[in-house]
Amino acid sequence: MKVLLLGEYGGLHNSLKDGLAHFGVEADVATDGDAWKGFPSDLNFVSPFSATSLSGRIFKNIKPFSFLPGFQDYDLIQLISPLILTPRFGINNLFVDNVIKRAQKLYLVGAGDDAYYYEAIKTFRYSPFSDYKALDNNGMRLPFEKEGLIKLNKRIVARADGILPVAYDYWAGYSDTPKVHPVIPMPINVEKYHYKENRITNRLVFYHGINRAGFKGSKFIIEAFDRMRDRFAKEAEFIVADRIPIKDYLEILGRTNVVVDQSLSYSYGMNALISLALGKIVMSGAEDEILPIYGEKNHPIINIKPDPEQICMQIEKIIENRQDVQEMGLKGRQFVEKAHSHLVVAKQFLDAWNG
Repeated sequence: MKVLLLGEYGGLHNSLKDGLAHFGVEADVATDGDAWKGFPSDLNFVSPFSATSLSGRIFKNIKPFSFLPGFQDYDLIQLISPLILTPRFGINNLFVDNVIKRAQKLYLVGAGDDAYYYEAIKTFRYSPFSDYKALDNNGMRLPFEKEGLIKLNKRIVARADGILPVAYDYWAGYSDTPKVHPVIPMPINVEKYHYKENRITNRLVFYHGINRAGFKGSKFIIEAFDRMRDRFAKEAEFIVADRIPIKDYLEILGRTNVVVDQSLSYSYGMNALISLALGKIVMSGAEDEILPIYGEKNHPIINIKPDPEQICMQIEKIIENRQDVQEMGLKGRQFVEKAHSHLVVAKQFLDAWNG
């Protein structure tokens, strides 16, 4: 079996590729590396020119078309999102429509922004929609509010052999679609992320990485950090860092005890999984709605909401119970091995593709 994993989201497709290899499945990842994060790619969309230059942007969105003839040789193509290239000038729609034509079997991963997700989260108690639009997109219409991409999303659903969501939030968007599969947890190659005991050397270190500040609810986390920095200057250190490549991110994590990831989502993402695998405590989305997916009553992720006071309370609990930090880190690693291992999850994807 030969599979094309088209697009990347936080290393999800790279981890899935590693898991599939264990089962003898040949898989290629085709991506730009998830932009500045720099994940590996077999069919590389990255431009040799500066990513911010005009020539770089043009090359990055033309190069993928050169790979299209070979797409028909894959037994199955899996899209991580309907949006692979720039939505401007109809480039993405042209590319994806050509992918659809060449796919022997086609699957869509529910893993990020799309038209179905946007509609679903409007009914949630809270969501990243408003802040994402205002802070990350300068108040302009988001891509999947535009008719062209909405129609493309529907064409993909109509053509797809299945929709495979990797979190509750994304499942909710497709829950009324007959082709939707129950949630398959996000995969992570646990062999690439080595567990280390979560020791406190001097002060507890809390870390928040800014990536799409509106989407992740960074303003609520940063406000909580500012409050707690004044109250617990001797007990804890609070670090905030803007967009950094995966290598630098892992370096910061090396001295971090607690990762505060996002506050506007019911679920958590790949950054949270990486942190858990390394033995870190994670504060992120872990609402009650997601618990049945994992069969866990005591989920290792500490749920936070878009409320600085609630985030402060959760931080204070950790500081007051610092003697439990190491044990909490170990439980997080064990949970990842059980529910998110690339081998466990790859088997679930294979079952879905063959089912």
